[in-house]
Amino acid sequence: MDKRIEVGREKYDKVHIELLEKGVELLSKIQLTDASLNKLSEFVGVSKTTIYEHFNSSFQQFLSEVLTYSRDKLRTKYLENFVTDPKKNIVTVFQIWHEEFKKNKLYMVNSYAGYILLENTDLLPKPLMLNDLTEQLTLLGATDNEKKIFLDQFFYSSGKEAGASDTELNQKVEDVKSFLDSVSN
Repeated sequence: MDKRIEVGREKYDKVHIELLEKGVELLSKIQLTDASLNKLSEFVGVSKTTIYEHFNSSFQQFLSEVLTYSRDKLRTKYLENFVTDPKKNIVTVFQIWHEEFKKNKLYMVNSYAGYILLENTDLLPKPLMLNDLTEQLTLLGATDNEKKIFLDQFFYSSGKEAGASDTELNQKVEDVKSFLDSVSN
């Protein structure tokens, strides 16, 4: 490959990652309903043209990429802590999820809203966390019904945590542990 093309691609990729990081930062400061590509341009201090080129002039594309980027960072964090015990792995997922929620509730609420906004589009990020939890529940020996109950009770209700206190978030982790104890017995 031509060296100039390679250097140009590396520069483009570096700028793109910086825009995704700034996108997470922006969605940590304002509500999703107030976000736009123009707001991102103002927030980052780059031209609208640059923003539109990176996200195909689509706010949904931007949102999808920001959600995918932050999901992958979160997933890496919990996969690094996985062990051979599925119960501990499931608890680890929820502990890390709740740590992130405590650190940045607005971003987590915005990301939940973003998933809903993108739900019926081809831009919806793949549900890797859901797949990881389902796999760990299978390794634990959970029945299909137990998996459904667990996911309904603990995973799909995550967006309701917007106003949750630290005590309530910690209680949810304890409830996860109790449920898992009942499955593994």
